[in-house]
Parts: sequence; structure tokens; C-alpha cells
Amino acid sequence: TQRVYKIATVAEWILPQTEVLKKNVELVKFGINTNAFKCDINDSLKVIGYGGAFHTREETEQYKLNFPAEPKVKKRGYLAQEVAVELTLNFKSAHPHYQSFVSMPGFYNSVDVIICSSSDEGAGGPVLEGGAAGKLIITTKTGGFEQLVTNIGADTVPVEENEFKEEAKRILSYYKNNPSKYISRRKEIQNYAQKTYDLSNFVHTWANLINY
Repeated sequence: TQRVYKIATVAEWILPQTEVLKKNVELVKFGINTNAFKCDINDSLKVIGYGGAFHTREETEQYKLNFPAEPKVKKRGYLAQEVAVELTLNFKSAHPHYQSFVSMPGFYNSVDVIICSSSDEGAGGPVLEGGAAGKLIITTKTGGFEQLVTNIGADTVPVEENEFKEEAKRILSYYKNNPSKYISRRKEIQNYAQKTYDLSNFVHTWANLINY
């Protein structure tokens, strides 16, 4: 009979829910190679980027009806697209053309803002990678946001859809009208990301996990 030797999670916020497993769950931290994503910071605010798997509002509604437990139901990339349309900004999704750590740096170099519209994880890969790239980051305060990203690493918006869109548009309009604030904010986000998200800060947690 095979036995589970260790269980680990990268999400500190779900640790309390793992008590039902009756087994110690180890916390490992997710990090990235921040230098791989670093870009020069310019004053452009023309393209809103979405780094996750994109599904339209209609597709998402169908998933809700037929596969309500699917993670894609929570992503809501259509909100980022609607914000872009309503502000007459360009919208660009990473998928399906950019799907690996090799190609994603090129995607971040082609956008000015990353919006994370997830209703359950506001500290996912695009938030960290986009921050390291020096992009303006707008995200929900869900999941591991407070433990890693914090208000230094991103501007935040409510989860509820209408409030999400209104606050995102307000933030973007503010930076559009205040170029110096926009540039300084991007520098602040990038500096924080470069020193906070790098895998070198967390590699010891993975070493401890595989150390029998």
C-alpha cells in the first residue's frame, strides 16, 4: 500500500482548511526568477494586459452552469477586457500565444498594466511576474495577497463585479492624468517585486520539503 509521505501547499491562507486531513501540511513559498521578467519603465499607459487563461463572460457563465467547481469560473478575465473597452484602451491576453516562463517576459514587455480579476486568488503568477516587469498591477485582495503582495505591490479593487470595474477605471484614470505618479508607482511596484518575489527567498522551503 502506497502512503503519502508529505503534503505541502503554496497557499498559506488555506492552511486552516487542511486540518481535516489529519496530517501535517507543510508550507512552501512560490517564487519567480524576477530578473527574467524585468523591463524598462516607460510612461505608456495604452495596453491593459491579462496574464491568465482568458474566457469571455458568456463562456464563464456556461462553465458556471455545467462545471461550477472549475477554477476558470473564478478568473473572470472578461472584467479586465470590459475595463479596457470602457476606457478606450487596448486589451491583450497572454493566452493562447504566451504560455510558458520562456515566452511570458515578451508578453509583459508588450503591455502597460496587469489586471488580476480573480475572485479567489489575487496573488497569482501574473501579479508577481507583472510586478517584477515593472507594470502597474491592479488586483483583488483575495487568497495570498496580504501575505505576499500587500498594498505596496499592487493597487487593489473590490471583488464584486460592478465595484471592481468602477475602482479599476478610477485607478487607471488617475494614473493616466498623473504621469509622474504613474511612473513612480511602477518603480515602487517593481522594486518591491524584485526584492520580495524572487525564488531565492523561498528555495529553502522547497529544500526542506524534499529533504527526507
